[in-house]
Order: sequence, then structure tokens, then C-alpha cells
Amino acid sequence: MDLVFEKLPHLNGASGQTSNAFSMAHYFEQNGDLCQDPEMVVLVYPELAMAEAYSFQQAIPPVYQEVYPEPGRYRPKLKTELNRFLRQWLQNLIDQSHGKNWIDN
Repeated sequence: MDLVFEKLPHLNGASGQTSNAFSMAHYFEQNGDLCQDPEMVVLVYPELAMAEAYSFQQAIPPVYQEVYPEPGRYRPKLKTELNRFLRQWLQNLIDQSHGKNWIDN
């Protein structure tokens, strides 16, 4: 599946620290609708050369999880789990040669 990568400026700084937010998603089509499989919002901290998971969602079965549900609060266990998933997904993307050719729309 193609990888879709989008800036989400409305979520910049969502963790309370200086960060840039991006959505990464694979999509599949079912009954004419595009469904995420999965989508993650990732917060990137340029000054720290670090990234972390903000949220995870998939269409089937429907799942939505958010690490920072409100300002000043976060879910530590979920943060660990989603960062572990993100690390593995990023490695899979590298192994599958995603990111070698970019299309700017």
C-alpha cells in the first residue's frame, strides 16, 4: 500500500513541548471508502532529533487511541506501547523501501 504523509500544523506542540505533527497512514479501499490501516500521528522534536507517537487509529476494527488526551496529561503505558509499534512500523517502512520516491501534491 502507498504511504501517505501529511503535515498537521494544528497539532504542533500538542505534547506541551515544541514539536511538529505529521500523519502517516496506509489506506485500503472497502466498498468505495478509504480506510486507514493504520494511521499514526507522530510528533517530531527537531531540536532533540526525536519523534514519538501522539495517536493511533485503524478503520477495521475501529480503534482510536491518543497519548495526550488533554493539555498537561498523558497516558504513559499507551505512550510506551505506541512508540514500540511506531519503531517497528518505521523499520518495516524502511525495509519496504518507502520514502525512496516522494510525490508532492
